[in-house]
Amino acid sequence: ATREPCLAVLEEQLQHTLGTKVRITKRKKRGNIQIEFYSQEELERIVKVIKGEEQG
Repeated sequence: ATREPCLAVLEEQLQHTLGTKVRITKRKKRGNIQIEFYSQEELERIVKVIKGEEQG
């Protein structure tokens, strides 16, 4: 399956915002966003960024 070029762009934008590796997969109309973290503190920081409580 060929990846849509826009998915790579969206991954880069999310990686920049969240400060960690992001992988987007899409099948038909559904998909998945995978966000990597390497510690409990990093997970908490990422959640704060997503909630708008902290800048990336």
